[in-house]
Amino acid sequence: MRRILSALAAAGAALALCLVPVGPASAFGGETLDCAVGPGALSHGVCSPHQIASPVGISFLVGNQSGSGYSFSWTLSGRATITQGCTSTTDYCWLTSGTASDHEVTASVTVAQNGSSETLSATAHVFAVCGKFWC
Repeated sequence: MRRILSALAAAGAALALCLVPVGPASAFGGETLDCAVGPGALSHGVCSPHQIASPVGISFLVGNQSGSGYSFSWTLSGRATITQGCTSTTDYCWLTSGTASDHEVTASVTVAQNGSSETLSATAHVFAVCGKFWC
C-alpha cells in the first residue's frame, strides 16, 4: 500500500510541475532579415525582382521572431526612399527605388530583445528598366 501511495504522490508531483505557469518562450538568436523586390516571396539575405516595375518596391522584414519585447535599429544604404516602417518599433522596412540603372539597396538592422542584440543584413538587387523590359 505504501508503494502505491508513494507512486501516486510522485506522479502527482510530476503532474503539478507540468502545470506550473511559465513566461512566454524566448529563443533569441534565430531571427532572419528577409527581403523582396516587387511582388513575390520573401528571400533570406538576398533578393531580386521577379516582375518588371518602375519604380520598384522593396520590402525588408525581420523573420523568425520568438516572444515579444523586440526593438530595431535600421540602417540603409543605396538609392531608395522609405515609404513605411524602418523605425525602432517596426520589424519591417518598406522602400521605393528608381530603376534608371542597376544598383543594390542594403538594409542592416540591429535587433534587440531582453538585453541581447544581433545585427542582420540583406541586399536587394534592383535592375534597370527600359520601357517594358530590363535593360
